Formats: sequence, C-alpha cells, structure tokens
Amino acid sequence: MNLQIVLFVAIWAALIFVGTKYKWSIIQSVLGGLLIAALAMFPLSSALSAITEKEAAPVVAEVEEPVLNSSYDGSVHQVEDWLEKNFNDPKSIERIEWSKVVKTGQGNYVVRYKFRAKNESGGMQIYNKAFILGSTGIVISMTDYNS
Repeated sequence: MNLQIVLFVAIWAALIFVGTKYKWSIIQSVLGGLLIAALAMFPLSSALSAITEKEAAPVVAEVEEPVLNSSYDGSVHQVEDWLEKNFNDPKSIERIEWSKVVKTGQGNYVVRYKFRAKNESGGMQIYNKAFILGSTGIVISMTDYNS
C-alpha cells in the first residue's frame, strides 16, 4: 500500500478520534479530520516525492586522482613518504623543485623531484630523480632523471 495513503488514513483516523473525544458532531469530526489530514499531507507528499526523485537520480561521484601535486608547495606526498622510509638520510632532504605529475597511457604517474640531501659519505649532493607511481599511488620505482 502506498505510504502516503497509509499516513493520510492514520492522520484522518486520529483527528476523528480527537473530534469525538471533545464532543464534536460526527460530521464535524469526519470533515474536519479530512480537511486537516489533507492539509497535513500536502507538505509531506511533496517531501516524499522529492525523496523518491532523489533516489531515482543517478549518483555521480567525483573521482580525484590518487597522485596530485600539493597546491601548497607542489610536493607529492607519496614520494615524500617513500623517501622517508627508503632514503639514506631523509632528514637532510632540502627541496629544490617538483615537476607536475603526469599520467601515462598505462595509468601510471610520473613526477620528477630535484632535491639536495646527504649521500652515503655524509656530503651534500643534488639529486634529480624521476618517480613512477602505480595507478593507486604506490611508488613503483625511482630512477635518475636525465634532461
């Protein structure tokens, strides 16, 4: 049974009961209950139809790319996290330059990162590395970048 009809009948029955309790005539109770139930259902029916229209509309989710340059400083957090875990002395890293993230035809991402850091000997060295990240944002490899 339609939800609107059930609610209408329930409101109407409740108002007839209230009318008879306060000694209204049966006609006053029936007509008054009918009128008030109809008025009460008007906003409810428009709300119910809006809900059913919303449910019928397809939901389109905006998908954000898993690998993006930070809008703050251009960095790529997956690469920074990877370097933190895998680089010789990650605390010594000083940013020089990030390239824009490029999505490849295979669905991977490539980004170049130029930075200074301590090498194994303890001296500062400039590194220019290209990072390949998978479609989910996991760093697959790091190679020297040759311009």
